[in-house]
Amino acid sequence: MRYLLFLIAIVFGNSYQSSAQSKNQFNIGAGYSYSNTIVSIENTALIGLAPIKAKPGFYVSLAYDHQLSRLFTTQIELNLQQKGHRYENPIEQQLVPVRYTYIGIRPTIGVKPVKKLSFLIGPELNWLISKSASWSNSKPIEIGLTGRGRYQFSRVGITGGYFRALTFYDLSGSGTYSFTNQNWQVGLFYQLSPR
Repeated sequence: MRYLLFLIAIVFGNSYQSSAQSKNQFNIGAGYSYSNTIVSIENTALIGLAPIKAKPGFYVSLAYDHQLSRLFTTQIELNLQQKGHRYENPIEQQLVPVRYTYIGIRPTIGVKPVKKLSFLIGPELNWLISKSASWSNSKPIEIGLTGRGRYQFSRVGITGGYFRALTFYDLSGSGTYSFTNQNWQVGLFYQLSPR
């Protein structure tokens, strides 16, 4: 947690110090999210755990970009995202979706090797605001790491990224089996403020 706070302080500190030479912009974005849950089973003799499958979802975001120099850039993003997984119901032979809706904040720092292309990495903190299943002992806060790539054409751009949670959700309540969220995202963003 100290490292997360340290990185956030660096991002904000650098953005204030470099305001004279920087380019600032606000973006809105939306896209497709593909969640793939990683299940950890501590007891190999466990039976009755339904197969867990990946689930499609979505995200919407508002981001503030701050270019520190010609090469380095930062971004802080506030987002709403739906992710989760699907499990197989053995009685009805169908996949049952389990949805988790989060409000997240993502401070990232990265490089801009060419004018329109950037690569960002940083922590992500998500607050669980709703879930569709009561059987899962979901933690209210999810902490993870994210990496993103972005390409901007004019005021419109395309972005793709990967998120991996560092927090585990204990499905059984006894530590017998747990899962970790991970997801891939691809979407579009629109620059609200002109350069």
